[in-house]
Amino acid sequence: MAISTTESKAIGLLRFSLIILIVFGHMRPDTVSLQAADFSFFSGRGISNVIAMVLSYIRITNQAYFLISGYLFWRGMEGWDWNVFARKLKTRSKTLLLPFVLWTVLSIGSFVAWMFYQDIRTGASFSNIADYLNGIGIKGFWDYNVWGLDKTNWLGQPTPNTAPFVLTLWFVRDLMVVTLFAPLLYWLFKKTKVWGILLLMFCFVSKIWPQIHGFSIEAFFFFGLGLYISMNGQTLIGVADRLKIPAIVISFFSFFLCLYYGSLKTAEGRLVFPFFAISCIWIYIKIAQYITETKGFELPALLAKSTFFIYLFHACPIAHIGSVMGKTNTIMIAATRHFSAPWILYYLISPFLIVAICLLTFYILQRWMPTLCSLLTGSRMPDAHRKQA
Repeated sequence: MAISTTESKAIGLLRFSLIILIVFGHMRPDTVSLQAADFSFFSGRGISNVIAMVLSYIRITNQAYFLISGYLFWRGMEGWDWNVFARKLKTRSKTLLLPFVLWTVLSIGSFVAWMFYQDIRTGASFSNIADYLNGIGIKGFWDYNVWGLDKTNWLGQPTPNTAPFVLTLWFVRDLMVVTLFAPLLYWLFKKTKVWGILLLMFCFVSKIWPQIHGFSIEAFFFFGLGLYISMNGQTLIGVADRLKIPAIVISFFSFFLCLYYGSLKTAEGRLVFPFFAISCIWIYIKIAQYITETKGFELPALLAKSTFFIYLFHACPIAHIGSVMGKTNTIMIAATRHFSAPWILYYLISPFLIVAICLLTFYILQRWMPTLCSLLTGSRMPDAHRKQA
């Protein structure tokens, strides 16, 4: 199934726009739900709280990326073809697995190099380096970080989040896993039709799902949904057009409930958020379509190619330096401390500075170190979804 020019441009715009929201989300602002707020909504503090809640906690980003990935995965296949599937896995070993390994090794390696330098400078033994690496072990490539221990599903079972050493790589990890299970998803949808999607949707809403690290229900539901749409000859824009009315209604009510209960920060908010994610994702697609089709906007090539790099680089931990996001936030806090509203200024400006720094770094790498840039990004091109098998 070929992708139309309009949809191609809309997907490109959506991908880059979501990156900005991801950076806002990683700012992790100190907010409270409206239910718990002890200040007026129209006060300066109240408005700042609402802005931060909307941009950082009431947003769908990785869900949309999983949907797009599942949708594009089916291209080039009319029915199930193991030869095509094998070629797709080979392609994704370059676009996903290679960057996954490289970014992990570079990040851990930077800490080892710094410790090595410190040991040489102080004349200490190198035993602490071995202890450090043993402490990371294989978990550094899978579930080194754990958070959200207070999260539970409808049955009261814990549903924590996990990630490799480089936190943002959890998405790549889960995408690789669900890609391997694409044949199972195809079989499920062929046998059960829409009931298979409804089953995955129930699991996503209730979070009743095997708690195996890397096998997130977000990945399986949204990737599966994209796969289901594509294998049935539909388009994302077409589905978004048919669902726009119920999507707007459900998004409207679930948005305010998320705002009131604190979205992903509270147990009540986490019960409501899945309904917002399932409905709002179609509004995102319609907005991207409107901007690209009606307004004739086309994302510049540099921005289109940089999306994956920004996602990985902005929060990648580097020894003695931190991350682009951490350094930028520190500088912005110091620069805005003399203003009357320092927190909201720093919060609104920092993400765009972070993205700008990442873009500049990507441009330099692409211009003067193209091989390294290609390896780190999996040779992603602005029209990669047209060229992949």
